Amino acid sequence: MAVAEWICIKIYFPYKKIPASKGGDFFCYLRLSFHEGRLESFTAISEFTYATVRSVKYEFGCSPKYTGENELALANGRLGSSDNFRIQWVGFQDVDMFVTIELLKPTDITSIEARFLQNQGSWIFLPKGIEYKISSGGQNYTTIFSTSINSGIKSDATEVFSYPARCSHENIKYVRVKAVNIGECPAWHQGTGGKAWVFYDEIIIE
Repeated sequence: MAVAEWICIKIYFPYKKIPASKGGDFFCYLRLSFHEGRLESFTAISEFTYATVRSVKYEFGCSPKYTGENELALANGRLGSSDNFRIQWVGFQDVDMFVTIELLKPTDITSIEARFLQNQGSWIFLPKGIEYKISSGGQNYTTIFSTSINSGIKSDATEVFSYPARCSHENIKYVRVKAVNIGECPAWHQGTGGKAWVFYDEIIIE
């Protein structure tokens, strides 16, 4: 049995800028040499996710079928695809999406952006209203963005919609996002009267 006389391990962590208050992916590259001066092995790559969110709390629970894979799904830096709402998307049926995000530390923020999926054939509608609030201490919140959406208009397109809001606030530790569910599928829909869904994949805080 051969025994390594010398081992060289090289680990590379490429630099990647991460928004101040959301997660992101890092890749670790590792190479091995068992003899000095010999050809190095193939490169093994491992992926890690760095999150700067302490907790995510839902006022109303998401569906156990569509959790985004973990409790910090909205801060993992990974965006969902309109082609597959079973991965990276968090779904709420017949209830509003009302989430409070606690950051690791007070942060100066310049924008908040939430992303929602529209796939009416699967009973997934855009929310009829969206609201962003911020707080330094978690008790008193200030509304920085509010909009209404005519989400009941018929559309055959499957799309991702983003709703960005620019701001300039210091020492923010809590962010609340509320998306109001349309409730029931409209009269023109094949599932009229059925419970509609709201899906989101990421809340981007910078």
